[in-house]
Amino acid sequence: MQNDSLCSRTLSAIAAVALLSCTACSGYSAGGSNPAPRNTYAYIGLESPLSQTFSISQFQVSNGVFTTLSPASSPVDLYINSVTADPSGKYLFSAGTQNSLAPGEILQFVIGSDGTLAGNATPSVPTGELPDALAFTPNGHFAVAVNRGDDTVSSYAMNSAGSLNLVNTVPTGLDPILAIVDATGQFAYVAGSGLGDSPQPTISEYTIASDGTLTLIVTFDEELSPTFMTLSPNGFIYLSQATPTEDGGFPGAIIEFSVNEANGGLSIVNTYTTVDRQPGPVVFTPGGNYAYVQNEGSGTISQFAVDASTGALTQNGADVTTGYTQARCVIDASGKFLYLIQNPISTFAINEDGTLAPSEIGASLGTDVSAFAVAIAQN
Repeated sequence: MQNDSLCSRTLSAIAAVALLSCTACSGYSAGGSNPAPRNTYAYIGLESPLSQTFSISQFQVSNGVFTTLSPASSPVDLYINSVTADPSGKYLFSAGTQNSLAPGEILQFVIGSDGTLAGNATPSVPTGELPDALAFTPNGHFAVAVNRGDDTVSSYAMNSAGSLNLVNTVPTGLDPILAIVDATGQFAYVAGSGLGDSPQPTISEYTIASDGTLTLIVTFDEELSPTFMTLSPNGFIYLSQATPTEDGGFPGAIIEFSVNEANGGLSIVNTYTTVDRQPGPVVFTPGGNYAYVQNEGSGTISQFAVDASTGALTQNGADVTTGYTQARCVIDASGKFLYLIQNPISTFAINEDGTLAPSEIGASLGTDVSAFAVAIAQN
């Protein structure tokens, strides 16, 4: 069971939190606006496989350069599945469990004015079994967490001190692995792996009431095999999936959904077949004009231009070879850099036309450690 938890963390957590943390990000983006800069910090969940210990490393990030803060990391006494910053950039949350038999919990941190982490006055809150992705509403008032171990999804309200308080927990029946909240903060979407004893719907939609209460309103029974789910700055949802074939292959696809503004309903707009067996999450520049996908099987990054009105993805230059298969892409808050989270971190400059250029800038995470989650925050 513990191994299942660790596998889940590797597959989903980096993407979920890295992308959601950017709801708070503003700054230059290729083809976008140029608001006043703010301090940017990166928090990377690390695992030492030999000792099975965990920590969160802390960096200030400026012009693509990672500068280690002091202390360099905060030890964490959990098998962590995710690291998530709230939209204000003032608080950080880590969801995980002590072991496969223990209840889950969310560790709570305050992000200091210098970017360093300190334990919140309320250090943790309980969750369901094996908590995974954590997604905030855009205003930061509420957060949605999926609990893989007991097939539930929970809603939390965040108080003025940055502490989460449980609102309600509802069943999913999905083996849930992913959660996102729409741009209005009124609807939450939970994706399941569909790997239970019988076929299950793979996406459920919930309303988020004014007090944060979750209510299931519909399930979508499309035959999907989701591995990642992203909400774009333009309001479209992109689902990455890998579907096994009879010959044992795993052709990948990116499925684009539009969101009905009135009821949150999803409609498939486009399906993009990928050559890679398992595409990673779709990540976007803050302005939403360009998108990138890390291809796990081939160790490449695909580059796309994005149509703002339709969400359509169009190839924007050749795939960039990285040589890394399990790393994840995250866009810097400035929109000028893409980071490939592995050890060491690889940095790519984002040109004005959205194409990537390898950079000599990078950062080492230390020896005998691997990265499994990242959040970027500004304050």
